[in-house]
Amino acid sequence: MLKRLILLMVIAVVPAAVASGATLLSVDLAVQDQMTITATDGLSAATITDSDQVGIYLAGIFGNSFIGPGVFGISVSGDLVSAQDNPSGFPLLFADTAGGAGLNVWNYADGADSSFVTGELAFAGSATWSLDPANGAYQALLDGARSGDIYFAAFSDAGLGDAVVIGQWAVAAVPVPGALWLLASALAGIGVLRRKR
Repeated sequence: MLKRLILLMVIAVVPAAVASGATLLSVDLAVQDQMTITATDGLSAATITDSDQVGIYLAGIFGNSFIGPGVFGISVSGDLVSAQDNPSGFPLLFADTAGGAGLNVWNYADGADSSFVTGELAFAGSATWSLDPANGAYQALLDGARSGDIYFAAFSDAGLGDAVVIGQWAVAAVPVPGALWLLASALAGIGVLRRKR
């Protein structure tokens, strides 16, 4: 009974998967002030070649419009890349300083352009960034959507008209609230006490 209750509590905290389209990128926010984006085995929904310096746009990942700090996030590690290209080893993040609900990832390929092919693997690798706690980006990500479209090539909401949706992104992990851990610990303690009687 206790195991079932704890499992139900954990399931309630884990966000739902994307309802439609292939999930191409998994976003992990479980570590405070850090974000990791990992490629899945999802296939691209479009064939397109465009600028890696413009990059991909994870639409709606911030809860409300986030007045971003421009280029931000310190790369911890990173070989995230479009599967048709070689990694630059230094992918960068951008949030439009004019506001926008999305996150731009760019400079991930080792060339000037990046390519996606319909029905072929979209991305490979993973990248982790350390986020500055002072600018509020991490909290905005926690408050944001749990899934959305990936556009290419676009760096802000303003560029979506000329961009193509290549697939979906989804948040795979968020921090487990401290209150949930306390509740689980209390329930486990009650279970131990009941067994001793």
